[in-house]
Parts: sequence; C-alpha cells; structure tokens
Amino acid sequence: MKKLQEVLLKNLAPDAVKKEEVDNREYLKLFLDAKRIEGCSERTLQYYRTTIEQTFACGTASGRP
Repeated sequence: MKKLQEVLLKNLAPDAVKKEEVDNREYLKLFLDAKRIEGCSERTLQYYRTTIEQTFACGTASGRP
C-alpha cells in the first residue's frame, strides 16, 4: 500500500500537471467578450480596452510580464 501511495503521489503531484500559460491579451479578449455579452456599449468596451492596454504597457515598461 505504501508503494502505491508513492507512485500515485509521484504521478499525480500538482507539479506533474502541465499548466497552460494564458497571455494577458487572451484575458483581455475574454473580459471584453464577457462585457459584450452583458450588454456594454462599444464605447464602453473601447474604454475598457484602452485602459487595460495602458495598464499592460505600464507593467511591461517596469520590467513586469
């Protein structure tokens, strides 16, 4: 039983699962799609896009991903 536990822990450990990295642009697209579904106007969506993209630019300028 101990051996079974060791094998399971080794093969099912969280670090064994490959995590997919999602780019900030993909999060932005998902956010804007959700807001569009909620009924936000195109003007509001453009405001969100501009504001968030400026935030991304500030983050990369300071050395953050």
